[in-house]
Amino acid sequence: MLKSLSIFFLFFLAFGAKDISLPSEQPINLQTPETDQISIPLLLNYQGKITDNIGNPVRDSSYSVTFRLFNVPSGGTAFWNETQTIQTRAGLFHTLLGSVTPIPSLPLDGNLYLEMQVNPNPAMTPRVRIVSSAYSYIARKSDSTNYLNQMGASTGQVLKWNGTTWAPGNDEVGGDNAWVRGTPDSVLYTIRRLGIARGGSNNMLYGSYRYTHTNLGVSCTTGTSGQNYYYCTVGGGISNKASGNWATVSGGGYNTASMAQSTVGGGYFNTASGDYAVIGGGVSNRASGYSSSITGGYNNTATADYATVAGGYCDSAKGKYAGALSGYHNVAGSALGDSGAVVAGGYNNNARSIYTFIGGGRNNATLNSGATVSGGIGNVASGNLATIGGGQENFASNYYTTVSGGFGDTATGYLATIAGGRGNIASGNYSTVSGGVWNRAFGNYATVSGGDRNIANGNYVTIGGGGGNRASVNYSTVGGGYENFADSSYATIGGGNQNLAPRVYATIGGGSENFANGPYATIGGGWKNWATGDLATIGGGYGNMASIDYATVAGGYCDTSAGPSSFTTNSHSVVYFIYGNSAAFNGQAATASNQLRCGTLSKAGGSFTIDHPLDPYNKILNHYFIEGPEMLNIYRGSVVLDASGRAEVRLPDYFSALNRNPHIQLTGVGSSDVYVAEDIKGNVFVIGGKPGTKVYWLVTGERQDVSAEAIRRLMPVEQPKTGELKGRMLDDDFLVGCMEQLEREGKASGIDFRTTEGRKRYEDMKRRPEEIEKGIERRRKGE
Repeated sequence: MLKSLSIFFLFFLAFGAKDISLPSEQPINLQTPETDQISIPLLLNYQGKITDNIGNPVRDSSYSVTFRLFNVPSGGTAFWNETQTIQTRAGLFHTLLGSVTPIPSLPLDGNLYLEMQVNPNPAMTPRVRIVSSAYSYIARKSDSTNYLNQMGASTGQVLKWNGTTWAPGNDEVGGDNAWVRGTPDSVLYTIRRLGIARGGSNNMLYGSYRYTHTNLGVSCTTGTSGQNYYYCTVGGGISNKASGNWATVSGGGYNTASMAQSTVGGGYFNTASGDYAVIGGGVSNRASGYSSSITGGYNNTATADYATVAGGYCDSAKGKYAGALSGYHNVAGSALGDSGAVVAGGYNNNARSIYTFIGGGRNNATLNSGATVSGGIGNVASGNLATIGGGQENFASNYYTTVSGGFGDTATGYLATIAGGRGNIASGNYSTVSGGVWNRAFGNYATVSGGDRNIANGNYVTIGGGGGNRASVNYSTVGGGYENFADSSYATIGGGNQNLAPRVYATIGGGSENFANGPYATIGGGWKNWATGDLATIGGGYGNMASIDYATVAGGYCDTSAGPSSFTTNSHSVVYFIYGNSAAFNGQAATASNQLRCGTLSKAGGSFTIDHPLDPYNKILNHYFIEGPEMLNIYRGSVVLDASGRAEVRLPDYFSALNRNPHIQLTGVGSSDVYVAEDIKGNVFVIGGKPGTKVYWLVTGERQDVSAEAIRRLMPVEQPKTGELKGRMLDDDFLVGCMEQLEREGKASGIDFRTTEGRKRYEDMKRRPEEIEKGIERRRKGE
C-alpha cells in the first residue's frame, strides 16, 4: 500500500517575448502590434517521488496518477484535474501538469493546493500548497499595452506620467532631466526604450536621450548634467552614480562609474573612473586605468591600463597589466607604470618593475624586470628575472639569480642559486649554495652543498658540506668535514678534520690534521700525516711522513719515507733522504739506496737477475739464492776418473768473468784418493786420483759483477754508523716490531732493548691505539 508521497517540485511559467523596441525618434504607439504579445504556456513543471508504507521507493513501472488543484487545503471541489500515466525510476517521476487538460486560470487570492492520487489508492493527504512562481500567470493581466489601450491609445498619442496619472504628451527632446515631471524623481515607466527609474526615491536621470538610462536605486544618478550619455544603469543601492556611456552600478552605496563602459558591481564608496574599468565590490576601491579591475576589498586602487586588484586591503595596481590579487598594502607596479607586475597576496609587498611577481608574504619587493618573490618576509628580488621562493630577508640581485628560501641569504652572482639555509652568499656567476648556515660561494661556478661557514672562493670549486671548510683556488674540492682547506688548483679533501691541501692536485681522503703540501701528493686518511713531496703518497695511519718526490708510506705509525721513491710501512720504519728507491718494513731503517730493509724475510724462493756477462746487450743471466755470509756463486757436479786417474771439468764459459777467488772441493766415492791436479784456468780444472773413482766436485766464487761491487761498497761487512743512523740500534728496530709477540708468548727471557730510545719507541707503539681513541674522543667533545 502506498503510504506517502515525497515531493520535490518546481513550478515555472515561462515567458517568451520578441524585441519590441522602437527607434528613438518615433513616438510610442499604444496599440501594440500582434507580434509584441506575450505567449504564456499553461503548464506547471512537477517532480515527485512515490514510496511504500515504510518509505522504500516503489518498483520501476508505469502508474496511473490523478492530479487535482483546489483553492482550499482540505475539502471543497477541485477547479481542475487530469489523469496521466507516469513512469517511475527509483520512485522518482517528472511530468508537466496541464499537458492533458490545460489549466485555464489560477485563483487570485493566493490560495492554491495540489492533490495527488495513485490509482486505485485513495488520494494522498495533506495537499501541497503552491506559492510564488505559479502566480506568474497573472502577468497576462499586467501587459502595459492592454492597460494603456483602455485610455484611448488608438489615437496614436504618447502617454506620459505626470506624477499623478497617465496623460497625453508630446515626444519633444528636452534638456537635462527631461523625463522629470512634477517631482524630481517622477519619470516615465515603460517597456520600450525610455529611461526607467524607481519612483519616490529621489533618483536623477541626466541627459537628453530619453531611452538610455535605467535607475532602480535610492538617491542615485545616471548620466551627467549637460551631457548626452547613454545606456547608463544603476541596478539598485543608494547614492550611486553611473555617469558615462554604458556605465553601470549594480548596487551598493555611494559608488561611481564615471567613464565609458565602466562598472561597479556593489559595495560602498567605490569609483570606476577608467574606460572599461570594473569594481566588483568592497569599500573605497578606485579603478582609474583603462580596462582596470578591482574585484573587492577595501581602499584598493588600479591606476594603470588593464591593472587588476582581486581584493584585499589598500592594495595598488599601478603598472600596465599589473595585478594585486589580494592582501594588505601591496603595490603592483610603480608610478612610472610597470607592465605585467603582479602581487597575488600578502602584506606590504611591492612589485615595482615590469613582469614581476610576488605570490604573498610580507614586505617583499621585486625591483627589476621579470623578478619573482613567491612569499616569505622582507625578501628583495632586484635582479632581472631573479627569483626568491620564500623565507625571510633574502636577496636575489643579479640576472636569473635564485634564492629558494631560508633566512638572510644573498645571491648576487649571474645565475647564482641558493636553495635555502641562513646567511648564505652566492656571489660568483653560476655559483650555488644548496643550504646550511653562513656558507659562501664567491667563485664562478662555485658550489657549497650545505654545512656551516664553508667558503668556496675559487672558480669551479666545490664544498659538499661540513663546517668551516675552504676551497679557495680553481677546481678545488672539499667533500665535507670540519675546517679542511683545499687551497690550490684541483686540490681535493674528501672530509675529516683540519686537513690542508695547499698544492696543485693535492688530495686528502679524510682523517684529521693531515697535510698534503706537494703537487699531486695524496693522503688517504689517518691523523697528522704529512705528504710534502711531489707525487708523495700516504695511505693512512698516524704521524707518517712522505717528504720527498714519489715517496710512499702505506700506512702505519710514525713511518718516514724521506728518500726519493722510497717506501715504508708498519711502525717507525725509516728511509732517509740519502737513500733512494729503498723500502723499510717492521720498524727498520734503510741503510743504503736500492735496498729493502726488514727484520725477518721469509720467502718461498729467490733469484738474482743481471746482464749476461758475456753478452750483456742481448742476454740476461738468472741465478738462484743460497743463503750464506758471503756473496758466493756455487757450481757443482760429478765425474769418474779415467784409466790414467784423470778427469777434466769444464765450468760455464762465463765463470771467470763473473767470479773471483774460486775454491774447489772434492769428494771421492769409496776412496779418499782424489785431488786437484790442475787449478782453474780458462774455465777448466783437472781432478786426479785412483782410476775409476767417482768424484763429486763443488766450486764457489765471489761475485765480481758491477752490482755486487756496488753492494760491497754501500754495505761493507763492517759499516760505520753515520748521520741519523749514529746511535740508533738496529736490533732495537727489530725488537720494536716483535717484542710484543715475544712477551705475549713468554719467549722474551734474556732479550731486551739495547738502548733507552729503543725501549721508548716500543712503549710509544703500544700506547698508540689508546692515544688515538682518546684523541678521537676529545675531538668528538669539541675539546
